[in-house]
Amino acid sequence: MKTSSGISVMIYAVILLLGMTGCGSQTALPSTSTGAGQNPSTTPATAIVIAADPETTITNMMNAFSTAPSYHTTTTITANDRITTMNADVILPDRFDITTERNGKTAEMLIVGDKSYTKVKDQWMDSPFDIGSMTASFANGLLKDTKISNVKFVKSDSVNGQPANVYTFDSLYAAEGLTVESATTVWIDTTTALPVKFEIESTAAGVQSHTEQLIQYDPNIKIEAPVQ
Repeated sequence: MKTSSGISVMIYAVILLLGMTGCGSQTALPSTSTGAGQNPSTTPATAIVIAADPETTITNMMNAFSTAPSYHTTTTITANDRITTMNADVILPDRFDITTERNGKTAEMLIVGDKSYTKVKDQWMDSPFDIGSMTASFANGLLKDTKISNVKFVKSDSVNGQPANVYTFDSLYAAEGLTVESATTVWIDTTTALPVKFEIESTAAGVQSHTEQLIQYDPNIKIEAPVQ
C-alpha cells in the first residue's frame, strides 16, 4: 500500500479503533441482557461467569466490538522513542473524527462514508484520498490474514470503576509483504462483553511499538461532514 506517512498513520489509527488486533473469525455473540429496567453499570461483578473457553470469549468480544454503539478512544503509540497520541470519536461502520498529535504537530481528520476531510489552518479541506475505502479494504484483509494463539484468562480487574476481565493473546499477520507480530492484553467489560482497554506490543518491519488504548462508549456521539 503506497500512501503518504500521514495517511499511513491514519489507517493504523482507524484499524486500532476498529479493534482489529488479532481475531481472524467471528461467531454469533450470546445475549448479554441484564434484564428489563436494570442498569448495566450497577450489575455486580459476582453475577458474571468467566467463560471456560478464552478463545470463544475473545472471538465474541471482537464480534460485539464490530457492532458496538458509538465510542471515544484515547490511544498512545510509542515507537522509535517517539510518541503518537490519538483521540477519536467513532460511529461504525464509516464515521470517524480523529485528532492526532505527533512530533509537536496536531492533525485532525474526518471520515464520513466515502468522503474524508483534513483540517488546515482551522479550515476543513476535502481529502484527495478515499481513506474510508482504503481502511475498510485493509482492515478486511487484516482480519482474514491474522491468526491468534495462546489466548489466556489473566485476572479480574476494573477500568474506571467498572468490573472487567483481563485476557492476553498473541497474533500474527502475514500478507502483502508485511509481517506484524503482536502480544495483546485486553480488558473486557463483564456486563457488555465489549473491550474497554487494550495494551499491545507489536513488531512490524523491524520496528517495535507499544500501544495503549482506552475506550468509552457513548451513544450520543455525532459525526457529520463539515460545512465548507
